[in-house]
Amino acid sequence: MKKLEVHPTDIRELESMKNRFVLAALASFVLAPSVNADLVINFDTDGNWAAGSGNLTSYQDDHQYSESGIVFSAINALRNTTSTQDSFAGALGTYSWRLRNASGSALQANYATVDSSNSVLTGFSFDVRRWDGSPEPVYDVLLSTNSGGSFTSVGTINNTFLGGSSDWSTFTHTLSSATAVTDGQFRVQIANTSGERIMVDNFTISAVPEPGCGMILGVLGAISVMRRRRLG
Repeated sequence: MKKLEVHPTDIRELESMKNRFVLAALASFVLAPSVNADLVINFDTDGNWAAGSGNLTSYQDDHQYSESGIVFSAINALRNTTSTQDSFAGALGTYSWRLRNASGSALQANYATVDSSNSVLTGFSFDVRRWDGSPEPVYDVLLSTNSGGSFTSVGTINNTFLGGSSDWSTFTHTLSSATAVTDGQFRVQIANTSGERIMVDNFTISAVPEPGCGMILGVLGAISVMRRRRLG
């Protein structure tokens, strides 16, 4: 039987093909989890609410809700329920926040204790609806990434944004680039400029999943090994 001969060039080509296959497989693992990891706060856990100077169903300046390291505090706000108002439910689950129709009413979300697996942020969102359309609600959405040292306006909630409806809408803001934060740096405010009451529910922070970083390092390590093999 004739002996099969393999030319050295063929071996190098096979090795190159194998390396390309490994890199493609590793890249697919990196890209697969690149979708954002969402941290959703729905305000539905009774034990996470802390009443301020009065009952949670009364407008106060010091009610709080805390979950997953995020502390929500408000000025002139109360805990709202699912009771129908202007044909739509007042909450999407069990509870929501309601901000009073008064200048200075505000809700702040403070990512006070950052989870290391959700520390590189890409944006945030929340569901919002108006009490009714008259007077028009006008609220400024503000963002800080320096512990409240300064805030930047990233949008406005008004009748135009809400599509002229009292149904729930979703406000979404995407950061210009993924941003790593530490305790207390990331804060969002929803502040009344003028007009009607609004309800806020399902506050969401979007982050880059931690496993993706490890997989990227794995790919870089694999590339380094392959280069050393070629050089050797």
